[in-house]
Amino acid sequence: MPAQGKVLSPGMCFQSAEKVRAAFRREGFELVYVPAGCTSLCQPLDTHINKPFKAASQEVFEELLGSGNLRMTKGGNVSKFSPEEVWTWPVSEFAHE
Repeated sequence: MPAQGKVLSPGMCFQSAEKVRAAFRREGFELVYVPAGCTSLCQPLDTHINKPFKAASQEVFEELLGSGNLRMTKGGNVSKFSPEEVWTWPVSEFAHE
């Protein structure tokens, strides 16, 4: 069966296992190994957009947790944030730099 797609995967020990490679082949995927240190070349959105976004969001969330100004559920858990709120977190974080 010709490959339906390629799966980029960092070089980790499980990848050398024939069972893993065979499972990908059965599903029609070719497993392509990404050499150590090359992730930024193969996955620029992960390293240059997503990573800074997640880091900034985490920093703002930790500040919110420490401030005590969170909405809580009746059970005492932190209420779910709306997507609109979450999207403003990195923006506000980058504005302070």
